[in-house]
Amino acid sequence: MTKSTTDTKSPGLPPIRVRRIVWSVVCACAVFVGFVAYAFLAPTIYQTTAEVRLEIPADLENSLHPIADRRHRLTKAVLGPDALKQLSKELALTKPDQRLELAHQLSSGVAISTDDGQLFRIVCTNPSAERTQQLCQGLSRMAAARLPEAAALRNSPEEQARREKLERLLAFLAQHPELSSAQGHGTSIGKDGGQPANDDALLNALTQQRRVVIAELNALQRVDPQNPYADGLKQEVGQAHKRLAALDVALATRRKGLQPDHRQNPGQKLDSKVMDRLTEQLKELTERDPKPVPPAAMKAFVTLHASLPSSPIVPNRTRLLILGALASLGAAILGLGFALAARARPEPTRAASLHAEPSVTPSTAADQRLVTIVPDPIHEFAHAGAFQGGAVHGGFDDGTPA
Repeated sequence: MTKSTTDTKSPGLPPIRVRRIVWSVVCACAVFVGFVAYAFLAPTIYQTTAEVRLEIPADLENSLHPIADRRHRLTKAVLGPDALKQLSKELALTKPDQRLELAHQLSSGVAISTDDGQLFRIVCTNPSAERTQQLCQGLSRMAAARLPEAAALRNSPEEQARREKLERLLAFLAQHPELSSAQGHGTSIGKDGGQPANDDALLNALTQQRRVVIAELNALQRVDPQNPYADGLKQEVGQAHKRLAALDVALATRRKGLQPDHRQNPGQKLDSKVMDRLTEQLKELTERDPKPVPPAAMKAFVTLHASLPSSPIVPNRTRLLILGALASLGAAILGLGFALAARARPEPTRAASLHAEPSVTPSTAADQRLVTIVPDPIHEFAHAGAFQGGAVHGGFDDGTPA
């Protein structure tokens, strides 16, 4: 009896190594795409730099603020309310919200630094590249215009020296009140031993210094307290009032001492050293110092103009692309190592397939007719011998008659 057999092949799946290699490549590409997406889709911050140089004449080196004070005063002048108004006009910002945003950018996105007090570096950051360049250019022009005034001392060294001499004289007169009634200091005495008040050297020196202090006080009172260069204005006004009060006391005492009824007792002699010291101080106070070089001689100009930034500093796209490439390469290497380390399934040989028992479980009766049954020669031969032996003895093994 012969049974027809039909050879069928089940659809084959790709090997496990190939699948794992494909998945490793997909994961590596996904990692790189994630880095690229963050680099080009994340919020950006651009940065640009401008530099302003201050030219300082040799005669004005002692008439400048210290380096740290120069930077502080320039920052206050460039980032103050006046600067905000000027930048708003230059950038055509008319709405209050725009001005408020500009004020926030000036306070948080601008930094001014210097190492030598001559070259000042202005660094601006902003989410927009164009606005960053416009903001830095406007600030650099403003810094070049205001830097000479911000760096120069409001009071020259000569003026400070004059104030110190006056304070020493007032302190000396307070220590020696007997000098207020002395006559003839620095001038010639008349034949009659008298001396008019307008010829007294001490009285004239004190009167002249009082005029200077009054003029100084008037100039300080005209300064706007909101001026960015008005650092320490209140303190200077207070010191000027103290000098003026001390001068008034010294003048009143001197005028009283020059009166005939308040002259010093002729029997009492003044110390010659004290008189010499008073004469020396009066001479120092009346000496005219050489005229200082005006602060207008200093100039500042922009040496490095702000350029349009080509790439943001946050996020750093170059760094992210490099990190993304390295991360994707690492993911690919790990995936390939995992794929190559997997064991391949052994493929069945032809001899093994001939001796293997069929392991097919048909689901329906129709499928049973399509199942291919491969007969075993040894099993068939044993079955045939048993059949013939049963027939010769008149029955089968189970006792059934033939």
